Amino acid sequence: MTTAPFVSYAQNREDVILHRVLGDLTTGRYVDVGANDPVEDSVSKAFYDRGWSGVTVEPVHEFAERQRAERPRDIVVEAAINEQEGGTVEFLEVSDARLSTLVADIAEGHERNGWEVSRTQVPSRRLDAVLDEAGWGNETIHFLSIDTEGAEEAVLRSIDLSRFRPWVILVEATKPQSTEASHGDWEHLLLAADYRFAVFDGLSRFYLAAEKWDEYGDRISAPANVLDNYVTYRSMERETELERLSQATVDLNEALRVTSEDRDLIRASRDAIAVDRDRIAAAAREFERASAARDQQATDAIVRWRAAAFGAWSRAATSSATVTGVASSEELTFLRNHTHAVTMELAAMRNTLSWRITAPLRKVRRLGRLVGR
Repeated sequence: MTTAPFVSYAQNREDVILHRVLGDLTTGRYVDVGANDPVEDSVSKAFYDRGWSGVTVEPVHEFAERQRAERPRDIVVEAAINEQEGGTVEFLEVSDARLSTLVADIAEGHERNGWEVSRTQVPSRRLDAVLDEAGWGNETIHFLSIDTEGAEEAVLRSIDLSRFRPWVILVEATKPQSTEASHGDWEHLLLAADYRFAVFDGLSRFYLAAEKWDEYGDRISAPANVLDNYVTYRSMERETELERLSQATVDLNEALRVTSEDRDLIRASRDAIAVDRDRIAAAAREFERASAARDQQATDAIVRWRAAAFGAWSRAATSSATVTGVASSEELTFLRNHTHAVTMELAAMRNTLSWRITAPLRKVRRLGRLVGR
């Protein structure tokens, strides 16, 4: 079964070596002095993510606040570790906070290189006092990491290594911003406390408690390498970002495809609407023609009826006068007036444009009726 790679956060893969030695432990404790950021270049981050907890010491307020926010299981001590327990000590905070130090000569060198340096007072604590305060007097400490920009000796002098026995101690062993070795100032303190040098990774030196050598000595003898099956968290972030961008590209292409399909559908709908519009217009014209024909037929019928009625009335009036010879003046007047009105109405209808236009058609119809007789 393939094991997921270890995710390394440390600046120089120090956590890879620690994981090779201590990775079999499901839980553990660490002490991280000069912890800096809780994620970026952190030696202890990968172990915290695996359920470990520890004491993190950081005098830079900004970093200490981040530690508190990111590491609720950890005990965060905002102080400088020194041989002096209590009171304050001058702390030289560099504009690149990772370079901040207790050592004046180192701070002056940073100033000469263009860094801004501010001087402040921070609490001074001994490391063994911090551990006692945390209740760790009888607890197992699996590793102690020290990265204090030149103050490593002061840290080692502040802990009683006969009482507190971290299994592994790793200490930054070059002068700040340099490859020049610095372990000569403090290594004797570790050797005298029965720790054995194990490996130098180019930046830090690793020491293993003598009582753990037989069990772990062979695991700690080499720097991080390809056989350790690890990836850096930055590469993981890049991979995650690439996956996000890849998915975003897929989503965008799908959106473009759907948009294209929608555009085709809209175009087809527009064409269908245009066809329907033409059909509706044709139907409207046909309806108008049919309505006009029906109106004309109705007009013709009215004219024929009134003409027939006019003839009948005229004949009736003449017949009545002839037969009786004594038609009343009122009846004659009524018939004459009604006959005149109908005559005028027929004349008006015959003078309309529609009547004149359809006159040839009526003649043809009459001729057809005569022929039919």
